[in-house]
Amino acid sequence: MGNDFKRGFLIFDKSWLLDNAFMRSLSHAEHRIMVYLLCSVLRIPKECGRYKSGEIIAKLYRRSGILFVNASQEKIAENCGLSRTTAYRSLRKFRNHGAILKVFDGPENGTSDIHIVGFEFEKGKKQGKQDYFLIDSLALRSGRKLPDEFRKDVEENFQNWVLRPEARMWKEIFGIGAKLLPFGARAAA
Repeated sequence: MGNDFKRGFLIFDKSWLLDNAFMRSLSHAEHRIMVYLLCSVLRIPKECGRYKSGEIIAKLYRRSGILFVNASQEKIAENCGLSRTTAYRSLRKFRNHGAILKVFDGPENGTSDIHIVGFEFEKGKKQGKQDYFLIDSLALRSGRKLPDEFRKDVEENFQNWVLRPEARMWKEIFGIGAKLLPFGARAAA
């Protein structure tokens, strides 16, 4: 098991996962992979040559607060102590339910997949930033799939997306009230 996974697994607060129906439905291996993905979120404020698409990821993180994971199936399998087939099947299940959204990055060979796992919003200067992971959406918490229209909108428009969705959508997805909406979404509402 890789050192990155051990370090992230120990510091990640997993208490909120216990009341999540989707997380309870996962096998042990799938659970490990999901926790690994959540621990591997990239928060790079400027271009980083360490990642294949570091420039795009940094720009979208700064502009829209999109939380990405850039990891190959092989790296996920290696760090979680699983086979690549298990990693592939788990990622496919997560994509089918909307727990992660795959951003098209060339052919489907699993060498360097980029996934959106959530969003970071600044609630206010005093309250700071808060992460809204897709796994913590109202639909997945109750064991349903994330709505297709939300998934499709994010997957198709993530590069030019400046948090312009309607307030209704954010309330339906994350249960965010109008006062807690990010500035761009408040302006669009």
